[in-house]
Amino acid sequence: MTGAVQKTAAAAPAEGAVTLKILIVDENDDDRDYYRRLLLRNRQVRFDIREAASACEGLKTCKKSPPDCIILDYALPDADGLTFIQAWQKAFGGGPAAAIVMVTDKGTEATAAAALQAGAHDYFPKATVTGGYFLQRLLNAVDRARLKDQVRAYRKQLEEVNAALSEFTHTASHDLKAPLTRVSYYCDLLQEEGAADLSEDCKGYIDRVQVNVRRLQRLIEDLLAYSRTLHNQEEKMPTDLKALAESVAEDLATITEETGGRVTVGNLPTAVVYPTRIRQLFQNLINNALKYRSPDRAPLVHADCADAGTHYRFSIRDNGMGIDKKYQEKIFKAFSRLHGQDQIEGSGIGLATCVKVVEMHGGRIWVESAPGQGSVF
Repeated sequence: MTGAVQKTAAAAPAEGAVTLKILIVDENDDDRDYYRRLLLRNRQVRFDIREAASACEGLKTCKKSPPDCIILDYALPDADGLTFIQAWQKAFGGGPAAAIVMVTDKGTEATAAAALQAGAHDYFPKATVTGGYFLQRLLNAVDRARLKDQVRAYRKQLEEVNAALSEFTHTASHDLKAPLTRVSYYCDLLQEEGAADLSEDCKGYIDRVQVNVRRLQRLIEDLLAYSRTLHNQEEKMPTDLKALAESVAEDLATITEETGGRVTVGNLPTAVVYPTRIRQLFQNLINNALKYRSPDRAPLVHADCADAGTHYRFSIRDNGMGIDKKYQEKIFKAFSRLHGQDQIEGSGIGLATCVKVVEMHGGRIWVESAPGQGSVF
């Protein structure tokens, strides 16, 4: 039979029972009737059951009355079950998720895998359909679909909140940068045009203002970089990481020369990454290695990579001052600093940004270090 058959049936379960809308899409009259009787036999859940004998009629029924669960045969007269799932997702994927359970006697293990990959919440042969087992599988599928719906809604809310926060950060940072630039400008004017009338104490005060203005400007830039990392819009692409790391080392050549140090790059692979973010990662880690150098030796920094089979393990090794074990987790948190601004300047955002960059690539970052013996990130 290839025509459409639509029925509505209601059981008489216990008072206060939950009502679920079920759509059975199967061309076999006997199978549809069997599923309906199994469902109506229970006393825990109330079912509003609709039936369709073809994919086309099933989709029309979904449009009129969105179901909570679709019991779907793989072999339909006008399409297969996978095509139905794709059409359903295209037409209704933006709305509440319906649990799709494929029940068939025509499929194989490959069919089952394809169905689950396409979006079905469960798959089992018709020969295994029995009362309590069948009902429980349907209810579990409905729970999973609703949970997926909730996760999607929470993700959307989170994205909206993050977008608003990013916009606020960008606007606030921009509004702060303009007056800071003016403060710095007027300090320069005072030093250039009023130097003869200023006491040494006043000149010292202006110098301190300039130093703090520069610190705040760096902090604003680091906050903007951190915000951009959280809301990455870049596309992943194959990237020569050795060339990228060497480019970063070249950018830091001035500070490397000033410290008498050396930065070397090992045999890094080509990998599919967010290139701008990875550049930021390398720059933060190599710059930190130069900044937190040992006071009694020139800094040596080496970027390398080991192929661990299922993943790459990158490292930035230095011979710097090292980090005590009790601080090795704290340093990755935003605004966490182990040294005062008078000792080593910084915003406390750099390593927090590194964490986000590594996480967006599905990895993790940690440090192995000891005071006076350098560090490996």
